[in-house]
Amino acid sequence: MKRIDTKYVFHKSILPDLLLAAKDTYELLKIDEHLAFNYLTEYFDTIDHKMYLRHHNGFQTRYKIRTREYVESGMRFLEIKARNNKRKTDKMRMILTDKRDGFSEEEIRFIESKSPYKALDLRKSVISNFKRITLANRKLMERITIDTIPEFMYEDSKVCLDNLIICEVKKEPGQFVTPMEHLLRDLRIKPFRISKYCLGSVLLKKELKSNLYKEKIMSLNKKLKNDNAQ
Repeated sequence: MKRIDTKYVFHKSILPDLLLAAKDTYELLKIDEHLAFNYLTEYFDTIDHKMYLRHHNGFQTRYKIRTREYVESGMRFLEIKARNNKRKTDKMRMILTDKRDGFSEEEIRFIESKSPYKALDLRKSVISNFKRITLANRKLMERITIDTIPEFMYEDSKVCLDNLIICEVKKEPGQFVTPMEHLLRDLRIKPFRISKYCLGSVLLKKELKSNLYKEKIMSLNKKLKNDNAQ
């Protein structure tokens, strides 16, 4: 799972035009009559928010550690996403067979062998919930994820950005501009660097350092209100 990821965000009113334009180039994932799938993700961080702060402070080399449940199938994974200074993302994961508080010995070994963090230093953080549509161009080894109705939860607080679409183009390192990237350009949608974990953290944890995200949040608010604000 080594790839280059590029995110785009836009108002949900644009999604039908994008899907219509993509229909001759991309296949749509369908499983048991489902075209959109629920993802429930729980992020972990240190008590002093080291993973969040590395992202906020602009470090290119950074990690995310999370559990993810594919709700329709019931499958759960412990996942580690590692990003390097060349924008390459490496995602590693292991299957979780049961739900528990804390990490098992096997999960601890996985975390500490694949990341610089100690498992016992990690705490439960933001939870995200969204529906995902997946497109693929098999010839180009390209995958597009389109996340709708993103919702974030932390302790007793919750926020839902139901007008926002988070689209991500995942392609092979070294690959040229793809058809989807051309379609997004044609719709005047530009890349928008955002992390779901960081977005949820900024919205729900008011005590966090977030000055570098203020402009992004203002831009997101415009997109939520105005489908022409790209």
